[in-house]
Amino acid sequence: MSKLKLLICYHKPAPLFKDNILTPIHVGRAVARKKMDPQSDNYKWLMDNLIGDDTGENISEKNSSYNEMTSLYWAWKNYDQLGNPEYIGMMHYRRHFVFHEGKKGELRFDKFDQSNYYDQINYSEEKAEQFVEGLDYVVHMGTVDNVYKHYTDSHKKEDLDEAIAIVKELHPEYSEICDEYFAGNDSNFCNMFILKKELFFEYCEFVFSVLEEFEKRVDLSEKRLFISERVTGIFFAKLLKNKDLKYKIVPISYIDAPIPVEIALIKKEESLYPIAVSLTSILSSKKDESIYNISIVSDCELSDYQKTVLLRCKKPYENVNLSFATKNTEESYIECIEKTFNNKKKCLVLSDYTLVLNDLSDFFPTVSADDYFIVGGPKYGFNEKSVKEITDDAMVLNLGQVRAKKLYQPNGIHSGYMAQYYITVATDETKEGTIFDPWRSRQRVIDDSSWKRILFYNSWTPWDNPQEPLSYYWWEIAKKLPVTIKFPRAFGDQLIVRLNNQQKQVNEKVYGGDGETSQLTNSYDSSQTIEASQSETPYEEWRDYSMLGKLKFYYDHNGLKQTIIYCGKKYIRR
Repeated sequence: MSKLKLLICYHKPAPLFKDNILTPIHVGRAVARKKMDPQSDNYKWLMDNLIGDDTGENISEKNSSYNEMTSLYWAWKNYDQLGNPEYIGMMHYRRHFVFHEGKKGELRFDKFDQSNYYDQINYSEEKAEQFVEGLDYVVHMGTVDNVYKHYTDSHKKEDLDEAIAIVKELHPEYSEICDEYFAGNDSNFCNMFILKKELFFEYCEFVFSVLEEFEKRVDLSEKRLFISERVTGIFFAKLLKNKDLKYKIVPISYIDAPIPVEIALIKKEESLYPIAVSLTSILSSKKDESIYNISIVSDCELSDYQKTVLLRCKKPYENVNLSFATKNTEESYIECIEKTFNNKKKCLVLSDYTLVLNDLSDFFPTVSADDYFIVGGPKYGFNEKSVKEITDDAMVLNLGQVRAKKLYQPNGIHSGYMAQYYITVATDETKEGTIFDPWRSRQRVIDDSSWKRILFYNSWTPWDNPQEPLSYYWWEIAKKLPVTIKFPRAFGDQLIVRLNNQQKQVNEKVYGGDGETSQLTNSYDSSQTIEASQSETPYEEWRDYSMLGKLKFYYDHNGLKQTIIYCGKKYIRR
């Protein structure tokens, strides 16, 4: 019998990891026995390959709220059934320890190959037992901007406040470390760890005392205990303060699974151009293996021509299904979307004021819509504190709860913000109508948004403010359109006004004074296409500036560091 047991939590069939140490366990088996068809292949696989969390003393029936914690409760109360190991740990069917000491973070596997997976995470039975030899615990730690804010960005603040209050009431010796932990940026995620038996029992007594008291105070009928991760984090924050204990910090792996991403794309602008750019941003940023089911939702029936254009935008990309839905005048967009995705549990909602900058296959399953059933980007930006209202231009819907409660408006007690690390809101980054940032170069403004999933233009649009730094993304994606679409005359009119105002800003920066300059006139041809506009070379007024003026223009757009490098290169060439 091995001295180490690592529970691996499963709730559905997946690649099986099983040996003398790796112990797959079916979480919520008591619930599955009632809900699943005993003759189904999935049910048989779960019963044949895994132990269950429903024998002996257990809380398997509570799995819908307690999640993977039902397996830890079972292990605590039925420890002898595991062979009374010296060490015990927990992992998930898609998340495992990577046995390399001293590293944080996550190792992602987009293309999983089980034949060499153990080598990639440095696992074997012998290596794992050697790895824990002489230790008190092994833990995974991640880094966020702030532990408290990281939770309240996606979940209900009052739940976390209640859990913290319970910790301090039941375990006052944790009060100081509790405050330190939530003020910091190091956090334990996924309830993953390896503990010596004695510490494991201490952990279970601590965490389940808090969760059981929380259950007495808060209705769990529609709630998952995401607070368990934060309570676990408090426990390990205290362990890390104990210099007498020996430990190792390790990263974790994550096996990407091809979960289809359900997307409703709302067409709000009369022109086809913005929706084509938004659609192309979604498709051009996806990985080939990612599966997207997209429905374009509009308040009037699209013409055959419009549908053909949008289908051509989709044509170069694999694993994409594109359909169309029309909202009637009596229903909201959310109501139409709920009917369109009538057999789905979750849906991402975007609009033609939104761009997608990175693949959504890892974002979609991880963004939470469990505490708040509708989560979205802040309509007025994260920096606006006086009004908390979400936009229907970037939302994730818990469709099961939307149907059950008929939640057809995006604001109310069941609505909350999407986590800030997922989305860039334009007004949080730059002031409307300006093209310069007093603190960052234009390139820095652009780069600071490049790693996020979604960019939302909430008070201005790239087609009437093309020189604003974040407009860069929209125009770069517009170049990728695989079809020729007429640029609307109305956009051209707005463009001339805005360009004149922004040229004045440039002149004020370079020359000082009132920045007066010759005005542009609208000689725009409504029949002009994007192909024609790309073929012409626009006149660039900065080329007429003096050497000092050009240098100042470069500095305003690129910052001090890049300006010094640029000057150095110029000097070397001469």
